[in-house]
Amino acid sequence: MNRDRRDSELSVAAVVIGFNSLSYLRDCFDALHRQTKPFDEVVFVDNASHDGSTEFVARTYPGVVVLASMHNGGFGFGANAGIGLTKSACVLILNPDVVLDPGFVAAAVEPIVSSTRIAAVCGKTLQWDPKERAGTGIVDSTGLMCTRTRRVLDRGCGSKDEGQFEEGGEVFGVTGHCMMLRREALDDAAIEGEVFDEQFFMYKEDVDLCWRLRLLGWSCAYVPRAVAYHVRGTGIVDRTTRRGAVTGRNGLSPMQQYYAFRNHRLMLLKNARPRGPLQDGIWLLVGEVRALLWLLFMEPYNLGALAAVAKTVPSGLRKRRILMRRRDRHAGSVESWFHHT
Repeated sequence: MNRDRRDSELSVAAVVIGFNSLSYLRDCFDALHRQTKPFDEVVFVDNASHDGSTEFVARTYPGVVVLASMHNGGFGFGANAGIGLTKSACVLILNPDVVLDPGFVAAAVEPIVSSTRIAAVCGKTLQWDPKERAGTGIVDSTGLMCTRTRRVLDRGCGSKDEGQFEEGGEVFGVTGHCMMLRREALDDAAIEGEVFDEQFFMYKEDVDLCWRLRLLGWSCAYVPRAVAYHVRGTGIVDRTTRRGAVTGRNGLSPMQQYYAFRNHRLMLLKNARPRGPLQDGIWLLVGEVRALLWLLFMEPYNLGALAAVAKTVPSGLRKRRILMRRRDRHAGSVESWFHHT
């Protein structure tokens, strides 16, 4: 059987997770229905919106399964609920402010068909201008990269798309706003019944999942022909520079800053292997001291995040033990993917 035939027979579900996202939904769902490889299932999970999102989707797209939650359980809750409502071999997790090119799905499933160990795929995501309803040519993400201080960044974010990301291949991880996932890998990586750790609520749950998958011997891939567009409400900034990192951090709301700080430590607690800190101890120490000083002097209103980190320790250690027992059977590795940036 040739690859095109296998691609066409692979079932794919889309799970869109929304919260007061009515203004984006038409562009998002119209793009889903224009795919050259149609979705077998489409689910919209709404996290207790009050802007008429669920009514709009149910009325406008009758083939879409709508799950209206009575409370906002966060991104992980919505993703897990949507995954649980589908049966397809692949699941595309999507933010509602993302618009897909018609060939996105057909291109994104190719690595999953060609390799039995690829768990997650991302495409080239560019900035989307919702007013013009068009792309801007500015890169949003071409996959995730992780520094030796364990900062996780969107590769190429903020740069002009000039053909510098036309080579596909393996990446550290894929960003949560648009991630194609192999169901078999999700079943393997689920801990205590959760694919995405719902304790994160917002931020880093995508990195946590990709890191976990890599430890279990799975890999993540970037496919430049799978093009998508993203609004990104916090702004598209090159955070590899100090100025960009400060600009990006200041662009977050206090609540976003709180969860970003707390969840980064939870992610490290769950996934960082003992060998990694021994190899990169100075880098890790510098990164953590820098983060603590920033919290103390620039975001003192978020000092409660320190107590919140402490509260995550028992559950984080429990999930770490479960993961590391599984990891011993798979011998996955991530150390070679920590960049010096």
